[in-house]
Amino acid sequence: MIKTERENLSFIHCFTLNNVDQENVVAAFKDGVLTVTLPKLEEENINRKVIDIE
Repeated sequence: MIKTERENLSFIHCFTLNNVDQENVVAAFKDGVLTVTLPKLEEENINRKVIDIE
């Protein structure tokens, strides 16, 4: 979903990211710049299912 409004110049952008450690996401807003740090999950913490093909 992307939404823009010209009256008050707001902007919304939503998207999905996989393999992100949601417990350690950090965001900072400084000097007009938003910085979001999204650490990746370690390989051992990723839930994967292997399906055998017959």
